[in-house]
Amino acid sequence: MAEKEKKLDLLSFIIPPKHRPGTDLMSKTILKDKKVINLIVSVLVGNYAINNYIPQDGEWLDGKRADVLLVPAINVSESMPPVLIEIQNTVDNAYIHRLNKYCNYVYDKYNNFEPIAFTICIKNIQEEICSIFSDTHKASYLKELPSHFWAKEHLIMTPATIANYIHSNENDDGDSDTDGDSDGNTNSTNNNVNDNDNVNDSTNTNTSNTNTSNSNTNTSNTNSHSLPPLVALGYVLMEQKCSLFGLQYKEDPTVILLYKIAKEALEHQIQNHEATVDTLLEVATETQKQFKRIIEVVNGGEPNLKKIRSLASSGVLYTETGLHKYQWESCDDSDAMPTTIVPQKDDIKYAREFKEEYLKTHKRMNWKACYDKGLNEGYFSKYKSHITLKSTFNKINK
Repeated sequence: MAEKEKKLDLLSFIIPPKHRPGTDLMSKTILKDKKVINLIVSVLVGNYAINNYIPQDGEWLDGKRADVLLVPAINVSESMPPVLIEIQNTVDNAYIHRLNKYCNYVYDKYNNFEPIAFTICIKNIQEEICSIFSDTHKASYLKELPSHFWAKEHLIMTPATIANYIHSNENDDGDSDTDGDSDGNTNSTNNNVNDNDNVNDSTNTNTSNTNTSNSNTNTSNTNSHSLPPLVALGYVLMEQKCSLFGLQYKEDPTVILLYKIAKEALEHQIQNHEATVDTLLEVATETQKQFKRIIEVVNGGEPNLKKIRSLASSGVLYTETGLHKYQWESCDDSDAMPTTIVPQKDDIKYAREFKEEYLKTHKRMNWKACYDKGLNEGYFSKYKSHITLKSTFNKINK
């Protein structure tokens, strides 16, 4: 596809409202992309962190789950701490307490190294919290909140902190999509546009602050300068537009990158995830109906055991079919969403032949030996262990 066609294709691409940037699933998918990880850690940790961080599982035993947890690919250290990212519509006291708990979990898991906490506030922030903001040397579009004894630092980005970079000019013709999201703190003049804020990224090519006046004559609201990459990330998540075309900064290279990531995610990861969820919901619904039928028979007077047994057997068969097709495998920590085990006939056939041969000379089947031998011969790649293999085999061969 020609470059112009790709551009037009991206501009015409519409994200379903439930998956627009800033919503849970899409935001996590964007933040786990390698390019986005690099633009985040280059600012929060340093340029030496580029290509050295990967996403990890942020779920703990009590069921609590962080949005995104980034850790060094090799070893956590004082200079390469974990980075905990939270996207929050409203930042208030309850959220700060929850973030504190998440950071303590990370501290315990990663050898007592305090993480850097990074909050991207999409909409509102409690006034009392704003009052204790302090500046940080890392970037003028970030603020720091106290985090003594639970985080190395807590950095936050809000609509107000990036307002100077967005050029929300009051004299625009009304097409700008940034007005009203800065809690009344948006300045009409950008005094800091030349500050690169330690982001040595090729996408940050802003060399002049003359765009403030020029933007008034730009009828398409397309700005000629580039936003700092981390500002562009915040801008996209805060605007929550379903289309790149609806953004004032639709020509910004980082903004374009983020919508490309969203487009690819919708075409692959998210659609596959939703298809599986829909199937599991269907299984749960049908199982519920089957239980209700059994209850109806029981409440219908004298119990008909034959009828009850028949309904129960049908329910067992139906749920076993669902388990067989959608049994979850522990997903890799870097995956945006879980993968599923789809039993391969060759795998099951191999296991069956191994079992038949093995039982000729042994009294009991050795599933670990079968699993290890099969792995060496190119089988069982979709099974986490010999226990998973045995369970699936037994269900298929009942």
